[in-house]
Formats: sequence, structure tokens, C-alpha cells
Amino acid sequence: MLGPILGRVDDVLTLPDGRRFAHHHAHALFMDFPLCAQFKFVQYPDGRLALRFLLRDGEASEAVRDAALARWRTRFAEVPLAVEFVDTIMPVDARTGKFKNIERLRAGPL
Repeated sequence: MLGPILGRVDDVLTLPDGRRFAHHHAHALFMDFPLCAQFKFVQYPDGRLALRFLLRDGEASEAVRDAALARWRTRFAEVPLAVEFVDTIMPVDARTGKFKNIERLRAGPL
């Protein structure tokens, strides 16, 4: 029997305990998060997870970090998450302007 379909492999992050984190998880946690203009979950090649935020004007980064981690811990308390603040979140496709809210980062060339 097949399990639930979560999306393309590139659109699913693997948590340290083996669970999968997909677009619908990110959406449920942060789509209505008023403290940021935009967000994106990333997984580094070594497995670490980070939540990148583009802040709204005037928002204090420490308050946003605390609120975001509190929200994350309601569903994934045992999973470490870094919060990173960025100046921009680039679209995946420059022609369409589409953004992904999760991304698995690839290791660069050595």
C-alpha cells in the first residue's frame, strides 16, 4: 500500500526522525504569520533545517524569531530549527515569479 503523496522529492524535506515536511506543513504553520513579508524553509545538504524570513518594515528580528520558534514547537518541538533573516527571497522561476516555501539545498562543487 502506498503512503500519502507529499509532492516532488525536491519539494519535501526530511526531518531528523525520518518524518517528511512538505508544502502543506509550511503553509499550515506560517501562511498567516503576520510578522514577516515572506518565508522559506530550507534544508542544508548536511540535514540542518532553517526558516528564512523577509521581515516587514519595522519588525524586530528577536520578536519574530521568538514567535516563529514558538509556532514551530507546537508541531515539531523535538526538531531543531534555525531562524535566518534575509534581504530577499528569490523566485524559483524568473519568468513566472513563482516562489517555493520549501527547498532542499544542494552541495556545491568542491
